[in-house]
Amino acid sequence: MIKKCFSIILVLAVCLQMGSNICIGYAEENKADKAMLVKGKVYQAEKTKEKISLAGIEIQVFSSELDKNVDTADLEIYNSTYEFSVFCDADGNYAFIPPSKDYAIAVSLTSLPEKTGIAETVSLVKQGDKIADIGLYSIAHITAEYDEGQMVARAYAADGTGIYALCNESEKNTSFHYLMKDGVSLKNAVVSIEYIKNIESISREIQIEMNGVCTEASYVYALNKMDLSERIDLLYRLNVLSEEEKMSLYCDAITLISEKSGLTCGTSLIQELEDYYNKNKDVKDDNVSTTMTKIDNVLRSHVGPYLQEGLINVDVGSGNYYYQIHYEAGTGGPNAAVLASVVTAVRDVHNFFITNGFHAPKKPSKEEYYHIYLISGYEYYGAAIPQEYRLKTTAASYIDLRFNTGEQYNSNTNSVTSLFKFTLAHEMYHAISFTYRYNMGSEDKWFDESFASWAGLRYTGDSASIAGYINRYLVNTSISPQDLSGESASYGLCVYALTLDEYNGGIPTIRAILEATEDTANAYTAIQNGIEQVKQSYTLAGEAFNYCSLYICKPTEFYTTATSAWGIASYTIRSAPDTYTVTGDSFTSSRYVYTLNSSTAKKLSISVRRNAGVSGTGLVRNKKDGTTEVVAPTATANDLTIYIINNYGTTYNSVILSVVNGSTNSDNLNCTVSSALN
Repeated sequence: MIKKCFSIILVLAVCLQMGSNICIGYAEENKADKAMLVKGKVYQAEKTKEKISLAGIEIQVFSSELDKNVDTADLEIYNSTYEFSVFCDADGNYAFIPPSKDYAIAVSLTSLPEKTGIAETVSLVKQGDKIADIGLYSIAHITAEYDEGQMVARAYAADGTGIYALCNESEKNTSFHYLMKDGVSLKNAVVSIEYIKNIESISREIQIEMNGVCTEASYVYALNKMDLSERIDLLYRLNVLSEEEKMSLYCDAITLISEKSGLTCGTSLIQELEDYYNKNKDVKDDNVSTTMTKIDNVLRSHVGPYLQEGLINVDVGSGNYYYQIHYEAGTGGPNAAVLASVVTAVRDVHNFFITNGFHAPKKPSKEEYYHIYLISGYEYYGAAIPQEYRLKTTAASYIDLRFNTGEQYNSNTNSVTSLFKFTLAHEMYHAISFTYRYNMGSEDKWFDESFASWAGLRYTGDSASIAGYINRYLVNTSISPQDLSGESASYGLCVYALTLDEYNGGIPTIRAILEATEDTANAYTAIQNGIEQVKQSYTLAGEAFNYCSLYICKPTEFYTTATSAWGIASYTIRSAPDTYTVTGDSFTSSRYVYTLNSSTAKKLSISVRRNAGVSGTGLVRNKKDGTTEVVAPTATANDLTIYIINNYGTTYNSVILSVVNGSTNSDNLNCTVSSALN
């Protein structure tokens, strides 16, 4: 998606898209008094020999009414509604009978002559005032650069004036360039784990066109913060890898022995491998068959029972030895004190879930214990792996846990780390979820990982284990869950479960949602049904998600479906200084992004005046180093909320403001937002 540049600085609220393609001409046969006509003109702003015909340029007319709810000494805010359009003659003249109120005029960019643009798109006109002439410029050049996940395009006149014009992008070609960590640039991908581990970035050449003027630019996909599964998934989505190559590489990633930090959880990858296996087990194609053999080996042999092991049983209370821990005995394995710490952690995590009404993980048929394997190495930290994986419900499983010194246990204190406890709770939640329903489907993978991450956070109370994933999700909040790239952002979606926990009944609501997976087709329905069961109120689902949207996204449709309406989650690019109004029905929110890259520190001030009803505000700022922070208001007084961001443009280059109506009442999100830059 291309960012719109040169944001419009106005003191009125006008929906520029509204009516942009509506061709309602002024009816000449209207015999109204000619004295009522107002006249305007679009003129060719640059002195050139070539005269441009201005016939057909569309002028949209909006009726505008002063918003009397705004009480400020030096500011007037107008709410505007589209009325009709008129069209210029060859010399740029137009005329119309104005609305009875003050009005605004907007130039439809779709109607501009080729290779032209305008400096201002919207103007407010008060009754009796003359309409200011509108200058039309030829586009001298355009610029385009990839910034913060989007292409930013700008158009300029010959004198450097920034102008507005329609913008489109298209692929110049379908090939990619791969920049490796050693600085070498390659044109062809190599299907191997080692190669994929060493890709720094991928770029693709595209063409940017602004009303007939073109330039070339590059989309750049940075891989330096992606784990292996995310890199493989990205290459697959870019059609660099086939599905069977993707699955073969997943097998390699899951079984890779590595001392480096890798996948948080292998559960969803193993589920995806299993789904592919079941879907293609009768395929005769040689390439697919080779991958199928590899997957079958993973599903059969990548299991704890093949580990050379020591054993210790865990009493979870009253002589109930429910779990059996398998570990590497002998030199290099955990000592007795460390194992005692593991036993305590397993007992505590088990009792955390049981006390809160969840099932215990299901033991395999005819097994006396539920098995947990402590394994040195592996690219992931943990995985809950079904043993009766072809069953749709009530699947038994076992848990693998990566158990490396330093990350999972401290040899100085002889105790397991917070990361180990987080991973254990995360994987045990997966195992418990299998007892209700195994595998909601690949599209709902985010649901499994986000709620399992909630469990890890809820048990440990240690946000450090997941903070990085939440930050990586926060910069993708306009994307629907199933369209998020890779695994990490899905872990960051635990913010939804945390919000439900905090605002909608606590852990019983999470348990009810998990129980609802037995009889539901997708995760959204399970969330809705679980909340209904606990709260007996459908609207509370919307309320909970809108609390979350103060900092996260616009989830009006989240709890029913995210595919048909997720476009409404997109944000509007704003500049400072700027003033605009925000309106909406119940359970709606709007997101506005301010961006600035500067060598000089600026101070961005944003004030939100609550004009009517119940609303909330939230602000997230993104650092240039890629981290994200939720920011509390600097000051609140009655209906006014103020945020001040220092070091804007230097330390912080992106600020996301959300304004929310988290209420059942309609039409009561009515706010005025003003920003200033010092």
